[in-house]
Amino acid sequence: MQNMLDYNKLSEIIIDSSKQKQKGIERNIEKELTKILFFDKPISVITGIRRSGKSFLLKNLYKKLLKKNIPVQNILFLNFEDDRLNNYLEIKELRQIYEMFLSHADKNSPVYLFFDEIQNIPAWEKFIRTIYDSTNHRIYISGSNAKLLSQEFATTLGGRLLEYTLYPFSFKELLNFTKIKYENAFERAENKTEIDKFLQKYISFGGLPETFNLPDKSKVTYRKSLLDKIIINDIITRFRLQSVNLLTDILYFLEKNAGKLISYKKIANVSKTNEKTVEQYISYLNTAYIIEKLKKFSWKTKAIFDKNKKFYFIDNLFCANADIEKKLENTCYVYLLQNYGKKQIFIGRDDHGKEIDFIVKTEKKITAIQVCYELNDENIKREVSSLQLLNKHINNIEKELIIVLMYNRISKPIPKNIKLVTIKDFLLQQHIQ
Repeated sequence: MQNMLDYNKLSEIIIDSSKQKQKGIERNIEKELTKILFFDKPISVITGIRRSGKSFLLKNLYKKLLKKNIPVQNILFLNFEDDRLNNYLEIKELRQIYEMFLSHADKNSPVYLFFDEIQNIPAWEKFIRTIYDSTNHRIYISGSNAKLLSQEFATTLGGRLLEYTLYPFSFKELLNFTKIKYENAFERAENKTEIDKFLQKYISFGGLPETFNLPDKSKVTYRKSLLDKIIINDIITRFRLQSVNLLTDILYFLEKNAGKLISYKKIANVSKTNEKTVEQYISYLNTAYIIEKLKKFSWKTKAIFDKNKKFYFIDNLFCANADIEKKLENTCYVYLLQNYGKKQIFIGRDDHGKEIDFIVKTEKKITAIQVCYELNDENIKREVSSLQLLNKHINNIEKELIIVLMYNRISKPIPKNIKLVTIKDFLLQQHIQ
């Protein structure tokens, strides 16, 4: 082991790690965490893709504590991607750092622990569990891994864990970030040009905060840099994979086929590997928050049928090479994911191949959503007939049929029970109404 950090060096690392160097907005998760900031326990766990704003969120909470006169020496803030901590990424060293910090803390004030990108510490869960069981410290941890918490750890702590997923910005959050008002019809009319401009950027390049001020050419470079970091740090190194090329081949295939119904067998044939390997590699991409898997909805049993699947990306930056129709569909999926969660979103498809892009199932309602770049007199029949699957198969529950579109070119009337919504209005609504 290298020489142990002294307290002065530790204090320097804490201050540097907690400095807020970027501008941003208060996310909904931050609002929820702020409400319980001064309550004892439980452990708050924030996961999400790299660069989605997890560190920014933790730093904002740190600032709020200082404003409420929590002593600075009572807040341990460590970012485990700080190279100054490279020699201390073991439980033994981490405990020594913690004990040194604690020896200087004010005994009459609460202690707060912020551990950013904690997945870099092997067996970190043992350390956190020991602290939780033996103290009243408030603990906040973040990580870029969907399976940050082991099943054993989650089961042991049970209801004492609050888990949050931080996604890239929604379109509304992007407008908030750029200070463009959109809350009512007058604001949308007044700011229409700016809103439309940012809508095009959002569909093309997604909602990762760091991309907004970059020129379009630089966003391509940023995308490659971020993907390289995720693939190397969060997948290849973590899971000790041998073939980087196979992983990138699968990712490229999924990008080109975003939103298409495909099987592991088809991907395996194209990638010249076996189905088991494909399934495993896709699970790694999912764990790193790059892709999400969407399953079919069974009309007969109202259960899930899992042979063929659709794959969507957590952010449009990762499907930047897809065509505009698929980007539009992925944009809708991201909205649904952020507002309803993946357990409530499905594909609708019958035995004759007729398909609904998305089915959103809540306790009281089922909504069918068809995504169409341009709706015209030639394709209106096809789009409407797909939505009618819902009427054919689902009864005894409220139903809604929506077509989300970019351009409306139709002159013919549409059925009264089908709602046409532009992608802009769809993204700016509070929820599906």
